[in-house]
Amino acid sequence: MNMKDLKQAIADDIEGLKNFDIDIMASKVYYRSLRRGACRLFLWLWLTFVGTKIFWIPLQWKEFIQDPLYAIGFLTIGSALVALLFTFIAFLTLSDLVIFKYQMKPKLKTGQFLWDEAIFAGHKVYFWFVGLLMVANALIDWPYVLGVEFGVTLVSLMIAKMLFELEMRRVGSSALFTVIRQYFDKDKKKSYSDYRNE
Repeated sequence: MNMKDLKQAIADDIEGLKNFDIDIMASKVYYRSLRRGACRLFLWLWLTFVGTKIFWIPLQWKEFIQDPLYAIGFLTIGSALVALLFTFIAFLTLSDLVIFKYQMKPKLKTGQFLWDEAIFAGHKVYFWFVGLLMVANALIDWPYVLGVEFGVTLVSLMIAKMLFELEMRRVGSSALFTVIRQYFDKDKKKSYSDYRNE
């Protein structure tokens, strides 16, 4: 898609979102997609945490040898807890992604483009995430690594948001992204009485 076509598609989508109505999504598809997304995110985070620690064991073998059960438990269970925490934090975002993928992406002219940009930003963030974890695991002693994992994950999420928004501004679709965000926020701001009166 060239820039002229993209600009026109963005303008059409912004206009179309004013009267956009999402169908009710089948619960089986919705919850299965949420479950898969949460499991993938958890495994992705946990394996990354464990893998970056295992990589540095040869350099930190003295700490590992002193109490191997503690180190292995710390390595697996501690990393699993941090990964689980961030999976819970990301659950609402996963929900919005599932709705976007199945309900909005097929109806928007720029749907596939926005999805591809989000995936691209995710890959860039994973690169930063692994790099920061590798440095942190090399410099930080074992007892403090879980706190560092937490901090590195937060920094990576901030980088992801920044990269995605910069890319949207670069191609001129930040207005469309703002309208989509407002569309999702509109439902969150409705009160119970608003739903009863519909």
